[in-house]
Amino acid sequence: MMMSFLPSSFFGKNYDYPYCCCCSMKKKKPGVFPLLFPLVFVQFASFCGILAYVPEIQTTFWAKLHCDSRSLSHAEAEACRDAAGTSAIVMSVCNLISTSIVSAIAAPILGRFGDKNGRRPCLVLCFLLLAFEPATLCANVTLNTSLLFYYASTMLSGFSLLQTVLSAYVCDIVVDDNAQRKQLLTAQAIILQLSLIVGPQLMKAVNNRKVTLEIAAMTPFIVAILTLFFVPESCPPPNSIIASDDMNNNNNNDDDDDSDEESSSVTSSSPLLAPPPPPPQPTGVASSSSSSSPAQAILSDASLRNLLFAACAFSASMMTMTSVNALFFETYLGFNAADLANIISLVGWCSAFILVILICVPAFQRRLSSRAMVSVGLASTAVAAALIATAGMYHDKRSARKFVYAATVLQALGTAVAPVGVTSLLGASAARSTSFGQGSLQGTFQGLASVPNGIIPFLFTLWFKHVSGDTSSTSTTSASSLYVGLSIVAALGFAISLKI
Repeated sequence: MMMSFLPSSFFGKNYDYPYCCCCSMKKKKPGVFPLLFPLVFVQFASFCGILAYVPEIQTTFWAKLHCDSRSLSHAEAEACRDAAGTSAIVMSVCNLISTSIVSAIAAPILGRFGDKNGRRPCLVLCFLLLAFEPATLCANVTLNTSLLFYYASTMLSGFSLLQTVLSAYVCDIVVDDNAQRKQLLTAQAIILQLSLIVGPQLMKAVNNRKVTLEIAAMTPFIVAILTLFFVPESCPPPNSIIASDDMNNNNNNDDDDDSDEESSSVTSSSPLLAPPPPPPQPTGVASSSSSSSPAQAILSDASLRNLLFAACAFSASMMTMTSVNALFFETYLGFNAADLANIISLVGWCSAFILVILICVPAFQRRLSSRAMVSVGLASTAVAAALIATAGMYHDKRSARKFVYAATVLQALGTAVAPVGVTSLLGASAARSTSFGQGSLQGTFQGLASVPNGIIPFLFTLWFKHVSGDTSSTSTTSASSLYVGLSIVAALGFAISLKI
């Protein structure tokens, strides 16, 4: 099912990699990477399978710190009732450190490392980082260890770093074809959405929290080993065996039918010779080759700068909703773990359906440009936040759920299209650059976006913490105002996206 979303040339046995951003030759590998996307799907599915358990584990941990004694003081009773708010604020602090500090530093470094040494080591590292979160949760459930180890593991930014490396990997394969680049990035997004469908449903099928956490903890190691031995390198370093063989073949003119074509490709892509003319790109995404650093290239270009602001507005809104939604639904709308699993799966189903339409219907691909995808994603996120705010203000919790499901569909639309549009525009800009590779530019972009992506959700979560001490109608209305603020942030991002 997943493989049908990819273009046929993606699996061609004699498929030639186009010009690589970090190599000075055209690479040829027999059989590209049909194994990578299934491995990513397995990893994401196991990771998403534990998401519905996290709110319950967190609130139980914080409640036990104050509610285990027989006689409770007033302060302890207040702290017990505010376990959801405490969970939200602690998780927000972890996300602040993870995104604004760790990811801001690690993403550019990892991108440059991948440009010089290949993407596969970066993929293996990111897979291994993803093992810490389920492992520490499993230790808390089985060995009754402190949940503080879990909070520390969330600061490693394995998930966001993996997304950045995957985007650079895909953009290595398709450099000068915007349509195919967007198609492959859409396929990558479909993998993530399918994992949101399968992971929570497998959790419900297993119906054993301990077993689910153990599976999620072991999966990253298996995926990392398979990646190390079976996933081809999209951008081998110049001193590798693959690169040396290709260079020797090109220098000796030993290729069979396409020697002239490959020789001209090597000449035109070599940094020591004249660079090839840039392929036609949509107006508004400028080349960054004249800047001395990727950060200057992004901040000095008006279109890339607007893209950065729009991406920050979307990510900050979506990250806050991702952090708070489960606790808000559980505290104020009476959702349980099964309900939360259904919400997560609904996001996956809707997003996958939207992406399949985008990738399979050529008319949509032609009419919905990358810029339009960013704008649509921000608009739908703004409306989704407004609907959740409306649901929180309803006194009838059962009737309020229809607003939650409508908001989930719109949130799925934003999750499906906005990241693909941002990555496609950024990949096109990196393809035009003769100074920076995909990993360097995308890693720097992720690093710049990480600072507001950590600070803004933290500020919104502080407000949720402030109003989550009780579940009265007044407190519910105050908590709903958080989503009004998120709606405003997304709407401002939508306005900025129109100038990209």
